[in-house]
Amino acid sequence: MTQFAQLSGNASVRTQFVQGATAEDLESRINAAIAAVGITQLITNITLAGAGDGHTFVATVESADPGDISAGGLAGATSVPILAARCFLAATAESLQIARSAVVPPAPVPNPPLPTVSYASIDTQIAGAAKGTRFMGLTLFYFNAPPLNLNTPGAVATYTGVPIALAAGANIVAFSTLDQLAAFTLPAPQTLQYNGGRDANMIVDGNATVGVTAGGTFTVDAVTDPLGTPGAILGGTSVGKVAAGEDDNVAVTGLVVLASSSLNPASSRLGLRITMPSAGFLLGAALRATPQ
Repeated sequence: MTQFAQLSGNASVRTQFVQGATAEDLESRINAAIAAVGITQLITNITLAGAGDGHTFVATVESADPGDISAGGLAGATSVPILAARCFLAATAESLQIARSAVVPPAPVPNPPLPTVSYASIDTQIAGAAKGTRFMGLTLFYFNAPPLNLNTPGAVATYTGVPIALAAGANIVAFSTLDQLAAFTLPAPQTLQYNGGRDANMIVDGNATVGVTAGGTFTVDAVTDPLGTPGAILGGTSVGKVAAGEDDNVAVTGLVVLASSSLNPASSRLGLRITMPSAGFLLGAALRATPQ
């Protein structure tokens, strides 16, 4: 078994079992299981198990929701195949080595406007049959896009200009400018998006200057997937309180793992959410993501 993620919870863990007697059949079934993970989960481990007298080999593909993963995870279903399995069969250690050497990664895939997806081997597993008559090998290839340069400063999205009306309830800030790190963009409707080659730990900090027309308490938090199902970032929530017609500047700081937009679009976006007790206004806001 090779573990690709550290779990913080087990509620969403899903395990798929596949089996095959030939390298071609098992490879096809493993890749189908990888694709079946979908875009809402990440793969946490893939395991190859030995055959019995019937020489049928079994593999498991486990996955979990990002909320149950504290670090790591591999993408399954994407617009470009990111993770690929290759299987090979042999009867001796010497022939296994020859068969493994003959395994080649998938051909590079153009992925505009992002870098071309090329592949590198990340894991090889071997499982033997019950009576030692043959062995199955499994090699996993993962995309090898250029990583985020961790020595560069973070990206800062800001909004300045005329005050923006805020409605009672949740409001997502539409930023107007981006001090751009190469791995980030500010696509419409103006929320921060990470396009780096690999998952990255980010320190997120932001602030907003908010007024409540009738006065009251409001909340500012940094969230992932701001345009879908917003998820609060660990530590990234603050509360402000103002009298009628007044404003207050509230700051937030948190930590999050961002996935590349080509892997998991929902987990690549960052936003600033302002939850209002009643109508009010936004005078300015900023949100920064800094590689850790």
